Amino acid sequence: MSSNRIYQHQSKVIFLIKIIDALIITFSLWIFIEYFYKGGFQDHAIIPVLISVVLFMYFADITRLYSSWRSASLKIELFRIFWSWLGAFIFVMIVTYFFKLLPGVRRIIILGWFTVPILLLFGFRMIFRSVLRELRKFGWNIRKVAIIGAGELGINIAHKITSSPWMGIKICGFFDDKKETGSTLPDLDGIEILGVPEKLIELSKDHNVDQIFIALPIKSVDRIKELITLFSNTTTSVYWIPDYFTFDILHSNWIDFDGIHAISIFESPFYGIDSWLKRLEDLILGVIIIAIILIPLVIISLLVKITSSGPVIFKQLRYGVDGQEIYIWKFRSMKFDKDSANKFAQAKKNDPRVTKLGAILRKTSLDELPQFFNVLQGRMSIVGPRPHPIALTEEHRTKVYGYMLRHKVKPGITGWAQVNGWRGETDTTKKMEKRIEHDIHYIKNWSLFFDLKIMLLTILVVFTRKNAY
Repeated sequence: MSSNRIYQHQSKVIFLIKIIDALIITFSLWIFIEYFYKGGFQDHAIIPVLISVVLFMYFADITRLYSSWRSASLKIELFRIFWSWLGAFIFVMIVTYFFKLLPGVRRIIILGWFTVPILLLFGFRMIFRSVLRELRKFGWNIRKVAIIGAGELGINIAHKITSSPWMGIKICGFFDDKKETGSTLPDLDGIEILGVPEKLIELSKDHNVDQIFIALPIKSVDRIKELITLFSNTTTSVYWIPDYFTFDILHSNWIDFDGIHAISIFESPFYGIDSWLKRLEDLILGVIIIAIILIPLVIISLLVKITSSGPVIFKQLRYGVDGQEIYIWKFRSMKFDKDSANKFAQAKKNDPRVTKLGAILRKTSLDELPQFFNVLQGRMSIVGPRPHPIALTEEHRTKVYGYMLRHKVKPGITGWAQVNGWRGETDTTKKMEKRIEHDIHYIKNWSLFFDLKIMLLTILVVFTRKNAY
């Protein structure tokens, strides 16, 4: 029996997983309705159960839950399950409430309805992954891959595969026109260069290779075409991997213009379901944080009013997402001067314009608290690149490579640059470059977990940083 039998029947396995997911949701909801809802499970309860299953499958499709389990780690898969079920749960609760499908439903049913399917779906995925891991120890469900091109791109692909054993991919070796046969590559012990790409023909015909990754630079386009023609005479799956490392890509995404395929170079990571998740994160956490800081907001407002003349809130125009002008709010920390309200000069150490209270507010970042209202307005996000004054932006947009790319996302109250010490005065181009470097790293690597990490780090570092004046 072939060790790749699971791989050969992948579509059937995915269909089976969908059936099991549907049964888990149906069974868990039936249990709660049967034993906790007065009257038990009756015909009218079938509708919310069916809606739950259909909506879960719909959101699972949006989050790509049922893509190959090799393409995502367990953490990502559990994350997709959570958001798929959350979306389905919210919609089914709305439908159930408005159409009174389960009148008088108790809170324990609602809590259980949300929690139990999540736990069971999580448990099933963990068991499934454990079974796959054990099968792979015996050589089952392993995909054998050959990489054409032992350059930077090929080495990066190999490192990615070897550092992700959950993919179940084994690299047979490299094939390269210019490298010496039998040699190995740095940090890839045991993976040899087996010769020129033409040697793969026999391996492919003998089914000793499942997939071929062509990892040649774009300048080798003629050779790539030649290899694609060469391997069209085999049944092996062939993939051409574009040389992304040639470009400084902000966020890549395949798009289709009526059959014309293109890949984005400079694009926001927040599109589709991710944009909803980011906004939901901002709304939920924004409301919770404002509720927690409401009393400190009132106290600080009174102190600002008492200790110096002028408005409590300082408003300033800055660039938001896509470079559109927005007003951000801060507690006023400087002496009020209506003649210089529209002028910009960065705060410096021992700046005479800063009030005594303002110095404390700026050092502890408490002056930024009103921006949580900007978050609820949709102008800002809790986590993102800090918005710079327009004059500072215009000064550096042509000096620092990629400066304006930070405006592909909403500006944030805190960000990756800030928790790494790049906050406060940017009196040199080098300092600004480091800040932009961290902002772009955030955009390239965004996830809700990354946002949570930044929030936690913000709490730890906000009272210890020394470079905010």
